[in-house]
Amino acid sequence: MRAVKLLALAAVLAAFTAHAAELQAIPEVLPDANGVTTLTLTVDAARITVPDAVSFTTRSYYYNGAAALMGPTLVLRAGGRLNLTLVNNLVDDSAIDATKAINTFRHSNTTNVHTHGLHVDPAIDSIFRHAAPGGGTLHYDLPIPADHAPGMHWYHSHTHGSSTMHIMGGLVGGMYVEWQTRDAIPTSISSLTKHRMVMQMLNFAAETQDGVVSQSCSAAQAGHNPFKTYSFAELESESGSLLASNPTYSTTDRLLYTINGQYRPTVTVAPGESRLFQMVYAAGSKNPILIFPSGCGVQNIAFDGVYFDGAPRTVTYLQLIVASRVEFVMTCETAGTHTVRVRHNGGINNVQTTGGDPLFYVTATGTAQTPATLPTTLSTITRPSYLTDMRAASTTIDTRNEVSVAQGGSADCKFQLGVGSNCEAAAGGGGGGGGRGPRAQTTCAYNEFAGQRGTTSTTPYEFTMRVGQTSEWRLHGGGNAPHPLHIHINHYQIQSYSGDDATLQHWMQPGDWRDTIPLLNGIITVRFVADAIAGETVMHCHELNHEDKGLMGTFLIQPALASATTTTAAAAAATTTAAGGVAAPPPTTTAAAAATTTAAPPGSATPTTTTAALPTVSPSGSSPATPLSLAATVLVACLFGLLA
Repeated sequence: MRAVKLLALAAVLAAFTAHAAELQAIPEVLPDANGVTTLTLTVDAARITVPDAVSFTTRSYYYNGAAALMGPTLVLRAGGRLNLTLVNNLVDDSAIDATKAINTFRHSNTTNVHTHGLHVDPAIDSIFRHAAPGGGTLHYDLPIPADHAPGMHWYHSHTHGSSTMHIMGGLVGGMYVEWQTRDAIPTSISSLTKHRMVMQMLNFAAETQDGVVSQSCSAAQAGHNPFKTYSFAELESESGSLLASNPTYSTTDRLLYTINGQYRPTVTVAPGESRLFQMVYAAGSKNPILIFPSGCGVQNIAFDGVYFDGAPRTVTYLQLIVASRVEFVMTCETAGTHTVRVRHNGGINNVQTTGGDPLFYVTATGTAQTPATLPTTLSTITRPSYLTDMRAASTTIDTRNEVSVAQGGSADCKFQLGVGSNCEAAAGGGGGGGGRGPRAQTTCAYNEFAGQRGTTSTTPYEFTMRVGQTSEWRLHGGGNAPHPLHIHINHYQIQSYSGDDATLQHWMQPGDWRDTIPLLNGIITVRFVADAIAGETVMHCHELNHEDKGLMGTFLIQPALASATTTTAAAAAATTTAAGGVAAPPPTTTAAAAATTTAAPPGSATPTTTTAALPTVSPSGSSPATPLSLAATVLVACLFGLLA
């Protein structure tokens, strides 16, 4: 009996030791002396092993000939460029794609790259460009604005129809805009040892509900769960994937959270030593919460790649959503092993801040050190103009917009984005995050994604604005499961929430800057400025199976006019004029703003391939803009402004 107990104890210790392997840093690609970060990523099938957890076949980034569960971390410099070549060596599956409709799981082997969080040109960082399988190539020559804020971001595949599969499968990577002297990062932070972490979620088992396998749409109410997390096998079946994951396991867990491709790794520190953790949750489903050990102090200093404008926040947990980036300083003064835990919270009002499963360990050992003393405020950090505080009542508001989401009932698979001048729910109406159908308002147009519109589309945008304008949006949510809304290119500042403060505090605070937030019950008001960058701009639900199935749209940021009429926030509040729900004035076309022409027409099965570098893009069927044509465009724009 004693021998059996010893064997059991040895097995437990062996399992802990295996899961406690030291955290490995992800390879980083650094900018050269001219500030240019250059690399080639090749996408192909690979057998990936997460030690002591799982081995499976997936679509992977190969960097310098080696595949991993995530790509290398890209270190970028403000004022520099990202010079990225993407090669797609996956097998041609166009015959399968030809049988699939838009807003379904499809394009399993078609890929591209989206730089999530960067304030850059949407005509280059475009989800409508694709590298087709069988050797298709894309080149991204992406300027990083000279005033770009430092912070943690990420990149990932963003082909409509396969985002869910690709991101869970590992077509992701961390991305960091480095600190510069002009950013004035406090020395007590910049001097700390840093750990850049890519947190991923892998699901190998179909979820169940009401005793049956859950379905995002089903004729039977039992098992109906539009927020289900798809397993690899379910995604492969629905998309017709030619690549099967075929997992083999060395753990009983089937839903896994990994850090830098490792399962429950360890970070070794000295007692009292403060470390800076820069983490991205590179996933398209689940809203995990990080629960910190009682023996460690944690101060949160940034979210979604933007440093707070006030004091560092002492926290015992951090509620993440899909695509969240967080930076926090952790200090464990007591010697021993401390466990950072994770659990996923699906609901808005039932956030659980205890329990959970191990995510990673922090082992404090050796000679004690003096903890870092962080500044009482982070307001001394330099911020670009597009991150200027907009909470004052005197803030000039040029345009207004409202956004909501809708999902069908148990037998209706439609996921729709609502945009207009009034998305308020009528009395007794449904919609929003609760998913009871579109709201009963004619001034909020609900549509499934219909493809790229470009800057010369005859189909009017539901919302347009111009470079230099400040816009206020009201974001509507409902139900207990929050849709995470992501807006490309421009971060937005949280202004207010119509619900109770206790609910909001779990997720965000007024004044925070985010690019992805959960649509909580009620209305969240946000503001942002369209700073310098024009073009067709994407917004979508980052619960990626919703995006793949239609919960995505675009709006148009036009070049600035020579003059514009604006109203103050106080005056605009008293008017009934709305920006949404009307056709845009004829858009001016510039090389920077024009959308690419490499996408398939809306509803078609197979995108085309581009091999050209695209620092500027011309409209379909036109020649690159000449100085004369640009001058003519500006003249027309000015005349339009005078006549408007």
